[in-house]
Amino acid sequence: MLLRSAFRRNWFGHERTGILGRRTSSFPHRLQQRERACISRPPAVLPAPTSVASLHDRVTSHCHHIHFLSTSRKSPPDTTRTLAEHVSEIDRKEMGSPEGYNHDHNAQESFASFKEIANRRRHQKHFDPEKKVPEALLVDILRTAQRAPSSFNTQPYKVILVRDAALKEAVAARAMSNEKNADVVRKADTTAVFLADCEMMDEVPRVQQLFCDTTNAPEDYIRDALPRAIGGLSVGYAGGWLKKTIMYTIHSWVMWGMRTFGGTNIDFCPVPGWAYRQTGFLADHFVLAATSAGLETAVMEGFSGIKAMEILGVPADKRTKYSCFCMVSVGYPDNTEPKSRGYTKSARFPFEEVFSLDGFEKPFASSTADGKKNK
Repeated sequence: MLLRSAFRRNWFGHERTGILGRRTSSFPHRLQQRERACISRPPAVLPAPTSVASLHDRVTSHCHHIHFLSTSRKSPPDTTRTLAEHVSEIDRKEMGSPEGYNHDHNAQESFASFKEIANRRRHQKHFDPEKKVPEALLVDILRTAQRAPSSFNTQPYKVILVRDAALKEAVAARAMSNEKNADVVRKADTTAVFLADCEMMDEVPRVQQLFCDTTNAPEDYIRDALPRAIGGLSVGYAGGWLKKTIMYTIHSWVMWGMRTFGGTNIDFCPVPGWAYRQTGFLADHFVLAATSAGLETAVMEGFSGIKAMEILGVPADKRTKYSCFCMVSVGYPDNTEPKSRGYTKSARFPFEEVFSLDGFEKPFASSTADGKKNK
């Protein structure tokens, strides 16, 4: 009865009466108007590439967007072109490729480019404080990083870019746990502070509107199932400590009941675990995008997130909503420092200890893994 009542009342959602008897915020706009909201737009136009690598970078940053428009939105047949058609046109016009361009070869070149970026990435400890990152490049990196995946496209995060000298000094002096990290913040051109949203249920109406405006998802899914799913996974309820405690307790019991009696295998992930998962994807995209642009990065976790948020003007009532996931300093290396000139890749555990095939600690065939030692 408790479980049936929980789902009837929709404790994980925003549509019906909540556990405390309050009617929570409702779906923001009438779903009947979604036809007008989902007006189609032609696919994004890719800028002309100068090489196979640059083609990969640009197509990669746009491919999800183009696929999304061509499959999810209600686009007229005469204005919709597939990603393959875009790439084919670019191949012919900009690279002089014939009609029968080998896309398998292009994929190999693209993967080689990505491997080079992944292997070039390192933790930089010495930045050149005199060399500035152009703002246009920084914005381009951020827009590329924003293509990172997130559960139900919730995007439960915010990022504060610290570039002002006084703010950098304040963060370095008051928020960093050691002088090495403080020196990185002082000298790097920019430090990105990644904030994970631990009260995601506040933002459910915005996510519903995004689904309404940009997808063909069924109306009952957007209205009912989406809030339940986000609530069940994020456990991101807003309110005072008493309400959070009550909701957290009920949530854990409901999830236990679902696993025990309902056959559901969803694990219970306490706050801020779910929000950290999503923010991690964004931070990784940011680091790799910056590396591909010729910049160096330093990912740091030795800091006081509360002090950092206070320094950066996060309102007091929002400091429980957000949790500081990590900081990433980015800039150009100081080549006068001996440790910045050339480097040895940090070691990795043996491949066969990390990766298994079709079962726990079941190794890949030796011919697949051997000869590619991670050193």
